Amino acid sequence: MNKKIKLIISKLKENKIDLSLAESCTGGMLAQKITSVSGASQVFFFSIVAYSNQSKIKYLRVPEKVINKYGAVSEECCFSMVNGIANISNAKLNLAITGIAGPNGG
Repeated sequence: MNKKIKLIISKLKENKIDLSLAESCTGGMLAQKITSVSGASQVFFFSIVAYSNQSKIKYLRVPEKVINKYGAVSEECCFSMVNGIANISNAKLNLAITGIAGPNGG
């Protein structure tokens, strides 16, 4: 995995693309992988770990109706999360991750 992350960081630098993340089920794992690469700070702005529904609503501005109608791990919620991170980040590339993980899986 580290080779892939290094390649991603290299390509982001090469193309002058910066990155921000909104993570849920990964609990910040992707941000940790990115920041383990020397020089990642040149392209990585920040990550928000919005693990609870309340944090998705408050910090990423995911509409509560999206969570109630489609669920917190839905494509619709993920789309709202990426829009939320894009609205508070100046990064050219914004990614969101949601799903079922945690200690017991799903």
